[in-house]
Amino acid sequence: MVPVELIDDSILRQSALCQAQCWLRDSTQAQIIEWTQNHSKINKQHKQIISSRLKKWYAHHKKPFSKPEAWASFCAIGR
Repeated sequence: MVPVELIDDSILRQSALCQAQCWLRDSTQAQIIEWTQNHSKINKQHKQIISSRLKKWYAHHKKPFSKPEAWASFCAIGR
């Protein structure tokens, strides 16, 4: 295994982006709501909006962002 210090920063960004896309693709409505509620940088009003919309549009076990249109367009650019 290569020490993290020797890995090109762009590879780390690409890996992080891939992990985020996979998480978003595979997460259920309940998991996204839980993540949102536990995220300290999202204000209370936005948490309520996100939660209410996800609950309104998707069942508890559904994956709202399972289709590539929801996550595939994001890319890592730059250094």
